Amino acid sequence: MKKVCSLEGCTRVLQSRGLCSGHLFRLRKHGSPTAGRTFQGEPARFYREVVLPYEGDDCLIWPFGRSDTGYATMTAGDKCVIVSRYLCKEAHGEPPTPKHHAAHSCGKGKQGCVTKGHLSWKTKAENEADKLKHGTKARGERHGSAKLTEQQVRSMRALKGLESNAVIAQRYGISERQTKLILNGGSWSWL
Repeated sequence: MKKVCSLEGCTRVLQSRGLCSGHLFRLRKHGSPTAGRTFQGEPARFYREVVLPYEGDDCLIWPFGRSDTGYATMTAGDKCVIVSRYLCKEAHGEPPTPKHHAAHSCGKGKQGCVTKGHLSWKTKAENEADKLKHGTKARGERHGSAKLTEQQVRSMRALKGLESNAVIAQRYGISERQTKLILNGGSWSWL
């Protein structure tokens, strides 16, 4: 007969230290085998009882699950939904088109903000413009794959016409193609 988890009510197979794999994971992550668990229906209750009636101006941060990009998520019916889009539909009706975004005026959607007063339907272009205004757009050195800083790009542009693209590219450790794009304003164009 297989041994089971030592926690009362748990019937899963023993993994290690008297616990099943789920409780062992919580023990390692949170310091307690019962910590960090969201009970079924808790996110939906929080949505109904806290998020919907909230009329404040401060960001209300979602304390439950998030998408890999940081947006609040919950189960609605039988599918996982982004809470801000779900809430925007409830507060402002259906989006004008399926391509409209539930945009955050606070710029903190990726931090889990679920304040309905911060949400409105915007086009992708309008939402991207807001990201620039909030400083949350990943461009330039804030982009995850950036190899250069703004200062380096300015220095490169100061060398335009004084050194060949090949020499500049080698100096900064990037390709000649990328160097040409930077020098001609096709890349880092806002500088």
